[in-house]
Amino acid sequence: MKPGTPAWTVCLAAFAWLGLPCALGASFENDRPGARAAGLGGAFCSVADDTEALDYNAAGLALVPGNFFSADFASLLSGLDDGSLHEGRVAYAQPIGSSAGLGVSWRNRDLAGLYQENTVSLGYGMALDAGDSYFLGGVLKLLQVDYLDHSVIDQDAYFSEGSARLNLGLDVGALAFLTDDWACGVSVANLNQPDLSLRGHGAVVPLQVRAGTSYAWKTILASADYLYYGGRNRFSAGSEQWWFNRVLGTREGLGLGDLGLAEITTGLSFRLQQGTWNLQLDYAFLVPLGEFSGAGATHLVNFSLLLGTLDPATAEGLRLSAAGDLAVKEGRFEEALDDWEQAADLLPGDDALRRKLDTLRKQLRLRSEVRLYMEQGEDFLAHRNYHNAAKAFRHVLTLDPETPRVRERLATAENALRQMTEQQQAEQQAGEKRAAARAQAASLQEAQQAIRQAERAWERAQRKEGAGTAELKRLQEQIQSAQEALRKGDGQRARVLAQMANESLQKLGRRPKPAAPAAETRRVKRAGSRPAGAAPAGEKAVATPAAGAVAPAQAAAKPTPTRTAREAVEWRKARGAYGRVVKLMLDIDRLGGSRYFPQEYAGLQHEVGRVKTLLNREDFPAVIREAEALFPRLERLQQQSLEKKKAREVMPTRW
Repeated sequence: MKPGTPAWTVCLAAFAWLGLPCALGASFENDRPGARAAGLGGAFCSVADDTEALDYNAAGLALVPGNFFSADFASLLSGLDDGSLHEGRVAYAQPIGSSAGLGVSWRNRDLAGLYQENTVSLGYGMALDAGDSYFLGGVLKLLQVDYLDHSVIDQDAYFSEGSARLNLGLDVGALAFLTDDWACGVSVANLNQPDLSLRGHGAVVPLQVRAGTSYAWKTILASADYLYYGGRNRFSAGSEQWWFNRVLGTREGLGLGDLGLAEITTGLSFRLQQGTWNLQLDYAFLVPLGEFSGAGATHLVNFSLLLGTLDPATAEGLRLSAAGDLAVKEGRFEEALDDWEQAADLLPGDDALRRKLDTLRKQLRLRSEVRLYMEQGEDFLAHRNYHNAAKAFRHVLTLDPETPRVRERLATAENALRQMTEQQQAEQQAGEKRAAARAQAASLQEAQQAIRQAERAWERAQRKEGAGTAELKRLQEQIQSAQEALRKGDGQRARVLAQMANESLQKLGRRPKPAAPAAETRRVKRAGSRPAGAAPAGEKAVATPAAGAVAPAQAAAKPTPTRTAREAVEWRKARGAYGRVVKLMLDIDRLGGSRYFPQEYAGLQHEVGRVKTLLNREDFPAVIREAEALFPRLERLQQQSLEKKKAREVMPTRW
């Protein structure tokens, strides 16, 4: 393809109107570089938060989440001649501190060995406020044009002073988050309009002005841009959706401009995360319409690699999973259950974690049942009800033969039973039947009350968390199992199942959402802009969200990765103190304290509510102080309830 030929003329016209390079004044015009941005139709000014921020809005460099490498290749306007117009780019960006970022890139364009452009960019972006809502950035560029066709260079006086030219260019950009979901941006490229002419003949790089807005909602992103360049106008809009827990992404875009310019774009992304290695492959397909349909499609491919970092939701999930592992090793099983349940919400694709969580739930259910029957056996033994004591200890043996002292206590009950006379045994059995009937009636009544409480708690959790989450479905099935046990007359099992479901629902209601800083939350919401594995916190998960991705409860008591070690210790102590207060209240209610001492119980319930409010406000020292003041009163009421229960019943009624 030589100058002066029809193909050359068509090329120059297409370059001029489509914003691609040519040797006669459209140099370095680049209205939609990058595969992801191109898939959105070029509407990326307010979205840029990776290496493409160097081209669209340097302020977005402050949002880069980690060490970010990218490389892309484009085959431009394949319908013109033989597809000999190519573009390639390599880039690197990384954060500096918590609210700034630095990026560098090299871009090359080559037209069939006739003409070449090279751009080396160095950019910096930073936050302007403590809340990370406003950002500013700039890019310094080294621009070079190089004419390579020596058959023309040697004969044309235009090239008598050389066939290459260097100059510097300057870009600036600003970005503002009006809310966590809604962002606006503006950028000006080639602010100094660098001159790349040879012998003073017009190759000035024109001014480019971009303005755009975007909105992120769960796994969907919508954006729109206006671009002014070289006296022409261009409007673009696009949308992005992520599927299968952000493994697959799709994009659609539309561009409209002066002189009949129109095009549609589509894009596709695939993600893979392994530990702190995050890989993403992006592809975009641009099809010109109308007068330029003969120019052929443009294909763009981008490969991205993010090292040494995770999005906040994934990082918090891994931290909670590790904390649960440590708690299990140290025998703190209830705390481990709490950590693993929250980690499962943030890591919905971690099947190993879910298996560990199911196993721990079964173990805790077994431990609770063993503890209950051991207590019953001891109560029966203390009241010389040796027959029922032996039955309780035998049941413990069937559940867990390794339970300490169960064989010894069973032997004690059986020996005492053998020493009783036949008349004593008959009298005791008759008394047992009467007590069992009373106990059965009381047990069924308590079970009904516990099921009603669990049903009300489930309805509250459903309104707060949303229907259809995996955790709520599991707890609904547990309540249904309790109802089935009640219909079969097994009041004890029904009550235990309902109380366990009620405790889990209350814990779910207190479960906080990992509160990332404002900038981190936005990075999660716009996680499509970089390779990342899990559902970001920004999706009010969202979701992610994704299977099991229950929208984490909105309480703000959970520590975030940005808290200091001291704050994390204070939070852990505060949560532990609050958990102990709640457990004591549940024990008092189980012993009937709410019926025996209604005024004292109501007063303590009010105090516990105050502790919960302080925990939600993250006033951890006050939580610890208030909880420690409550412990003696709660323990005293617990002991009084236990004594009252034993005094009112000739024989224990929990059998």
